[in-house]
Amino acid sequence: MSLPESSSELERINSQVVSFTTYREVTESGDCLLVVQGFLPSWQFPRYFGPAGIGFMVAEGLVLNQVGTLTLAPDDLLWEFR
Repeated sequence: MSLPESSSELERINSQVVSFTTYREVTESGDCLLVVQGFLPSWQFPRYFGPAGIGFMVAEGLVLNQVGTLTLAPDDLLWEFR
């Protein structure tokens, strides 16, 4: 697969700067996990406190199996990205 293991971009949405990071990992079963993670720094009712800062972190993903079928990534695979 030609996707990089990870890449990040900053986007301005209204007056906020949001970071988007994409990840590609191979699971133990040999499937490919594709994740898009978004982070919005904010001190107003934050739900994330970690290395990225304080604010809101969301992540969603897809699993591409070896046959080429796409499925939504289960929460247990996305836990480390949220």
